Amino acid sequence: MGDATSVNDNLSLEELRDLVASLREEIARLKEELRQVRRDHHEVPPHYL
Repeated sequence: MGDATSVNDNLSLEELRDLVASLREEIARLKEELRQVRRDHHEVPPHYL
């Protein structure tokens, strides 16, 4: 596992906020992609999606 403090040393607060926003968008996109695959295969999604 990486050292979280090294990330803070290298990125500004604004860069970290942008990174978090980007990751949230990617997570939402991947969740939707999973939902579509599950619909296509008639699977029931787990409760956390």
